[in-house]
Amino acid sequence: MPPSSVPGIAGLGLVGSALAARLAAAGHRVLGFDIDPARAALLEAARPGSARDSIASLAADCDCLLIAVFDDAQLRAVTSALAAARPRRTALVICITTALPATLVECGGACAAAGIAFVEAPISGSSAKIAAGEGRMFVGGSAADIERATPMLQAVTQHRKVIGALGQAAAAKLSTNLVLGLNRLALAEGMALAESLGIDRARYLDLLLDSAATSRAAQEKGPMMVVDHYEPPVATVAQHAKDVGLMLELGRQSGQKLPMSELHRDLLAQSMARGDTHLDNAAVIRTLRALRER
Repeated sequence: MPPSSVPGIAGLGLVGSALAARLAAAGHRVLGFDIDPARAALLEAARPGSARDSIASLAADCDCLLIAVFDDAQLRAVTSALAAARPRRTALVICITTALPATLVECGGACAAAGIAFVEAPISGSSAKIAAGEGRMFVGGSAADIERATPMLQAVTQHRKVIGALGQAAAAKLSTNLVLGLNRLALAEGMALAESLGIDRARYLDLLLDSAATSRAAQEKGPMMVVDHYEPPVATVAQHAKDVGLMLELGRQSGQKLPMSELHRDLLAQSMARGDTHLDNAAVIRTLRALRER
């Protein structure tokens, strides 16, 4: 799939916008659609002629559709609209959305029935890392579909791991994000305790980074917690709350208890109730600190 091919992006939030920037840098003419007209307008302002007003219009103009919507319901809506679209140029879907494995199998089957190849490729990493080509991608699907998608996947990132059949990549990403989210929560709790004992946040982070307890979460989220500023977000509280919900559902399906993730879900719900929904997920420290003030 050479740079002359035209990718479309369904969903122009943090991840979708980062994908648009990444693919444009690789030489592609990128088209996009979002249910929020303001997001589509931002893409149009950056790349005149690139915004489309529906999935059907994207399907008529793009060879490959990358889906970067928020949740399972939106993913089903996009694939349904794509399968029904006429005329349709799109012959390949790359699903970036992290969804339940069963949803990915369902959507992949609907696309296959319409003659559209379907590959799942959720990405771990911030929107900035995705735009820079530094996201870590988990890939799932049939060998033939993955081979067909490889040039576009390669344009997004060189850091890819093929996991297995449809659904397995999402399972791998959610299991990985579980650890990442709990690392972030542990950092927030440790910093909140240190602060309650009179240790300055910046001093605490400096000590932590030079200890056996250091982590990538401390390196990337610690500075935001120190200055207590969470905008613009790299990944929002709402995004991680959605993922934690998916983790717990997978645990329910498999019979695996996830007690720490249950606590994490409750704390993220409190963060959203506080009004922190669209802040960076590092803002969970605000909820922990508020527990001390009660």
